[in-house]
Amino acid sequence: MTNLRVLIADDEESIRTGLSKLIDWSTQDIQIVGYAQNGKQVLDFIAHTPVDLLITDIRMPIMDGLELSRRLQSNSDTEIIIFSGHGEFAYAQKAIEYGVQEYLLKPVDEERLICSLQRVREKIRQKHQLNTMAEQGKTLLVEKSVEELLTCTLSPEQQSELFRQLRLEQRESLFCVGVLQTFIRNMHVGY
Repeated sequence: MTNLRVLIADDEESIRTGLSKLIDWSTQDIQIVGYAQNGKQVLDFIAHTPVDLLITDIRMPIMDGLELSRRLQSNSDTEIIIFSGHGEFAYAQKAIEYGVQEYLLKPVDEERLICSLQRVREKIRQKHQLNTMAEQGKTLLVEKSVEELLTCTLSPEQQSELFRQLRLEQRESLFCVGVLQTFIRNMHVGY
């Protein structure tokens, strides 16, 4: 797996700088790709730059970490670690509801941050592995389905169901062209 791309968000520059110097990010195979002062800047940044992990303060102006997490939950694969000076259970509960992976209390120490990063990295690795397996499965399914269509081993009902599952429009003329193109390609390969 390649380096994780991390964005750090906090309205205080000293916190952003301190967090960036707290650990040797490169030994964790992590690259800090940017910094933001509030949730709106985070959303703008993520719209243009892929980010695997967001490490954010819970309290920021314009858009806080909880609202940011809620918005990211519905339209992003970015994992989130929130840090806060507030140990209130209600904050942690909302963070969990919004899909936050880790909730760290300030001051964040090196050991706790590294442990959190390792847990999130493992979750991201597993997610990538599942996505890869799903894509391979889809490819095999399509190859097998096309083979069955080309060898005429499916009944008309099975063909219709296959076209529906693959979200393809079933038109005999297109199907015949596909068979003819495949037949012609195979003839050229054989010669």
